[in-house]
Amino acid sequence: MNNSIEFFEKLLNIKIDSTTTIFLFPGLCIGNIYSELSGCTLQTNDLEILAKNNLDIKFIGISNQKIPSSSKYIKYIQITQEQSNYFDTIKKENILYLKRVTYIIKDKKLELFKDDDTLKHISFIKDQL
Repeated sequence: MNNSIEFFEKLLNIKIDSTTTIFLFPGLCIGNIYSELSGCTLQTNDLEILAKNNLDIKFIGISNQKIPSSSKYIKYIQITQEQSNYFDTIKKENILYLKRVTYIIKDKKLELFKDDDTLKHISFIKDQL
């Protein structure tokens, strides 16, 4: 896994010049198939509310599976299975799913949080912002 701001700028083809939250998640409705990966819909819904209330902060959601079709406050990016190799993944039936990881980029510093618990990610983001 790469933990640099430049890595994200290059991979996502974006410029990160302000406070940014990047969250990786397995994909919407994956928890219906694999219960240990559940929580994505809850996570994206909670982050939508958080993003709406923090318009000065960029929110970017990344998955290699199903992502929300649209969002007014969060930019969702679907990466390829090949790009998934840059991140922590779990393999199920020969398919890679991203593990839940949150990055907060603030003042050109990157903070990392890893945990399988969706609610802990939401708390981490709230605490950092």
